[in-house]
Amino acid sequence: MSPHTAFGLGPRPNHTHDRSDLWFPWSCTSHRGDAEYAELLDHCTHCLTCLEDDCETGAQLRRAVRKAR
Repeated sequence: MSPHTAFGLGPRPNHTHDRSDLWFPWSCTSHRGDAEYAELLDHCTHCLTCLEDDCETGAQLRRAVRKAR
């Protein structure tokens, strides 16, 4: 993967050891849908907003997965 073939997946929350911050993952174009789908599954598993209401982060990830197909 190089800067010419990679794209950012956007800022993602990182919750570790009672600390929350952001990380900025990248993916190659051939695995874009796989990376976004994995992030969607991880997000929805831990996000209480996704279970109760329409979470904007979850909605963005679902749109990205559909676009990558």
